Amino acid sequence: MLKGQVLAFLLLCTSAPVQGAEGSSLQLNWNLDAGLLWSGTVAQVFGNYRLNTQKPVGSGPVSRHELLPWDSWVAGKYSSEAAFASDLLSYAALTPALVFGAHTLAGSLAAPELGVTLLVLGEAALFNSAFNLWTRSFGLHPRPYVFGEEAPLSLRERPEAAGSFYSGHASAAFMTAVFTGYVHQVRFPDSPWNKWIWVGGIGTASAIATLRVFAGKHYPSDVLAGAAMGSFFGFYLPWLHLPRKPQNRQVRLSLLPGGGQLFTSF
Repeated sequence: MLKGQVLAFLLLCTSAPVQGAEGSSLQLNWNLDAGLLWSGTVAQVFGNYRLNTQKPVGSGPVSRHELLPWDSWVAGKYSSEAAFASDLLSYAALTPALVFGAHTLAGSLAAPELGVTLLVLGEAALFNSAFNLWTRSFGLHPRPYVFGEEAPLSLRERPEAAGSFYSGHASAAFMTAVFTGYVHQVRFPDSPWNKWIWVGGIGTASAIATLRVFAGKHYPSDVLAGAAMGSFFGFYLPWLHLPRKPQNRQVRLSLLPGGGQLFTSF
């Protein structure tokens, strides 16, 4: 029941209709951004606390009956080499700073605009991480390596190992890829590099997601959900900062028994 509710919530987030806005430069709205930074930080701390204080799975037998049919083949797998490779590829998170920083050095992007871009990127990363931690803290199913004995016992008994859904690495990678591709295309619509930024970003993110599965860190459903949520935040946060007619935009956080809820109103 809980898993169905969480999946329905994630689907709602990633399918919310949005309307385009004219303009090529991101703009700050301090009322909006103050709310985003405050609520994102609170949600991040709250989610991290919940994830790391949940009950560990333990060292005894773990039932596989709640795993989805297409996920069960991953149960028990563990590869430290694949995990290391995915961590190494995660340095692609520096791509936005490198790409837009290069534009600033070349004189095609003003330094204040670079600052705005990096601030919005930080907001996207904050919300993306907060929602990931919050969702994983419900412990919908444990990490794949918990079902086997290849991973060290100390790793299997960590509280965070009880919550595998959904992949933080995959969501961060796709958030970075979509943010970079979308913002670059909006700011430099005629650039011949746009398609290569998209291809490189999505390709790298897909490789990270695949490695997380073969590392025994996540199931296919985990990385697919992570890709969807990361793509959503990578698009939605910069979209919020495109020029548009004045609106009453607010962000608020509500902490309720059993979980937290984030709302945006326009």
